[in-house]
Amino acid sequence: PVGWTMAGSIFHGIQQWGEAITHYRRALELDSTYRPAAGGLEQVAVALVASDFERALDTYEKLLALRPDDPYARTNRGCILREKVTPWTEVRPGGIQKL
Repeated sequence: PVGWTMAGSIFHGIQQWGEAITHYRRALELDSTYRPAAGGLEQVAVALVASDFERALDTYEKLLALRPDDPYARTNRGCILREKVTPWTEVRPGGIQKL
């Protein structure tokens, strides 16, 4: 999964979100416990929150399909769903919500 994760990181760095998601997911398909790939996928989802809300939510759904017990993904997905229903919190770079 290391090579797929490295490729995902490169695409992430140049904001090619679709390619980054594809590569991180492939890494997780090979080893669902590989935290760097899961972390990269989560970072893509966070980056997408401000610009493409639905795609961010979809990214978390894909991550949870591979890692259903990932506490960070579950929490952040919940925050996105809450924002969708009651958009009153301020979204900030590097995080889902500002308390």
